[in-house]
Amino acid sequence: MRLKHRKETQAKRKTQLCRVYTLKLDRSHLNQAQVEFLRKLFLEAKWFYNYLLSHKKIKDADTNAKTVPVMLRNGSFEDRALEVLSSSAKQGLQNRVFSGIKTLSTLKKKGKRIGHLKFKSRVESVPFPATGYHGCYQILRGSNQVYVAKAPKPFRVRGMDQIPSDAELASANLISRNGDFYLQVICFFNKGEQYIE
Repeated sequence: MRLKHRKETQAKRKTQLCRVYTLKLDRSHLNQAQVEFLRKLFLEAKWFYNYLLSHKKIKDADTNAKTVPVMLRNGSFEDRALEVLSSSAKQGLQNRVFSGIKTLSTLKKKGKRIGHLKFKSRVESVPFPATGYHGCYQILRGSNQVYVAKAPKPFRVRGMDQIPSDAELASANLISRNGDFYLQVICFFNKGEQYIE
């Protein structure tokens, strides 16, 4: 069933145009619980990304893991709980690692000298593969807010008006940059429809 749905989506995408819109989380409306959630989200994303790389076969990593081993400064490991990183976000991180490996393989076949994916000291982008009520994030147009799975409350955002009301929302990335946070939303439109950039 999932494979059939994927093929239908791929066929549909061939008839559509893709646009990426960036929403900025309004810092003036962030409370302490939201700030702590964002801090933990990016920290847990780093832990899970490094957990994925610790496997010889990335597909063997458990995307439903509730805890992961984290290396401490003294070289020992300690299990840390994943409290705010959703299963969908974990799957998105796994797909990102797969994509990185595929890119390196392609470069190697072209004769390029390549290294390997490295463990990260920080992650600045958390993927949200799905939208909607049961997805990783949800756009709340009427209130200029975005809800992120497991967040204590929705985030007020700026830039909502740039996304056309009939846009088909797909995946998104929550980005941390210079102390600010952004949600980059991937949208699709039918070819032939005109939208102001």
